[in-house]
Amino acid sequence: MYENPITLTNEFNENKLRSEWNYSVGETNKMIILQNYKGNSDVVIPTSFLMNNKWYSVKLSINSFPIYIRTIRTEVVGTNSKILSSSSFECLFYECQSLVSADLRNIDTRNVTDMYGMFSKCSLLRCLDVSNFDTRKVTYIYMACLMDVINIRCRMNTSFILAS
Repeated sequence: MYENPITLTNEFNENKLRSEWNYSVGETNKMIILQNYKGNSDVVIPTSFLMNNKWYSVKLSINSFPIYIRTIRTEVVGTNSKILSSSSFECLFYECQSLVSADLRNIDTRNVTDMYGMFSKCSLLRCLDVSNFDTRKVTYIYMACLMDVINIRCRMNTSFILAS
């Protein structure tokens, strides 16, 4: 938690959320659950959203991103430093053939068990930052495109071998 939260209310507010995501709201735990992306080709996922003058944490619970996305980055905003995640990232970016850059370092992956095909068929991916991924619980981790990635900042907390 940050003592002085970054307040980017113009960028990460309820209108932005409504225009770019299908989502649900958990009022009891103050959580926004992102379910489906419907925005443009450049995705920014904040660690918090401001709704009704309250900060809500963000959980990524999406099966896959649309194939047209070009860049995706996470951004620390508000009172949370990490985006929560579901237990599966299987095929999360599968066939995102326009994806050139993915900065995913602010996603909490400590409970993820499946990363099978996460970046399969992302032939244009050139910059990937998964430097804070915790993969200790991952049992499936095949990421086909990694042989083609030029600039990988990857410090995965595991003994898995990434096959291509």
